[in-house]
Amino acid sequence: MAARGVFRSALLLPLSALLLATACAGEGGELPEVTGDFGSEPRVVFTGPLPAEPQYQTILPGKGLPAGKDALLVVRMAQYVWNGSQGVGEPVFSNFSDGADVLLTVDDLGAGELFDDAGPGWEQGSRTVLSLPEDPSAGQETAAATAYVIDVVDHYVAGETVPVEQEETTEPPLGIDVSNHRHPRVVSPTTPPPEQLEKITLIEGEGDPVQEGDRVVIQFAGVAWHSGEVFDSTWEWNGRPSAYTVGIGQLIPGLDEALPGTPTGSRILVVVPPQLAFGSRGNPEIGIPEEETVIYTIDILGRH
Repeated sequence: MAARGVFRSALLLPLSALLLATACAGEGGELPEVTGDFGSEPRVVFTGPLPAEPQYQTILPGKGLPAGKDALLVVRMAQYVWNGSQGVGEPVFSNFSDGADVLLTVDDLGAGELFDDAGPGWEQGSRTVLSLPEDPSAGQETAAATAYVIDVVDHYVAGETVPVEQEETTEPPLGIDVSNHRHPRVVSPTTPPPEQLEKITLIEGEGDPVQEGDRVVIQFAGVAWHSGEVFDSTWEWNGRPSAYTVGIGQLIPGLDEALPGTPTGSRILVVVPPQLAFGSRGNPEIGIPEEETVIYTIDILGRH
């Protein structure tokens, strides 16, 4: 991959501000009134200033399982900035009408610490209103008190893999031993690496093929060919699925080339030569020496 990537949201205010939301009650002010059906644009009415402390309320409980702390959430959300006026609020950001999924972790939503409290479980099908107070120490764009309405339409749980088990083989592809565990493990061969990009399908998915411009949700592990050392892995992030957009440079060139056309639900093995990976200089910071070939195992969980 490129360096460990993070999804950059299109929200007006940075999601780092949401990390302040670790309390469920505040003094002074009140949450706005929120009405409307799950999945549809909410109607938000401000009755006065927002609470002086972070505060949330689950308006519609979900019927699915709680997401869990290391899940990746697929949400519809709207963002409102308190401008001192009571009445119907106009969102400064909303993806309810355009259907473009926003993918976030519960930490992005400030919910990580709430799992030890009575906070929301972010169940699939739930709607939560969350408010953050004015932050005078922040820059002008992040100072205003802000409210969010968040509908969880889907989620990918920690440790999730493709649903089909990998078939055992007595002839490892390219001599690379990929053990069939829920967390697949790679043993690199002692033979010289191939000079060209190689993609091998270990599990054939049944979903729609990945296209350039898709945001793919994946589990992956990257291994250096010669040392056999893992240099990057979602499994080392507590099994938290990760999202990347294909074809825009968030991934190394070899993966931008390998992923399109691969059905969702597949597990693939990709061998990437230096010119399509980290180049002639490698990446010493993550343990990639000069002119190193790298091996990835990738589970494609979803596309958005």
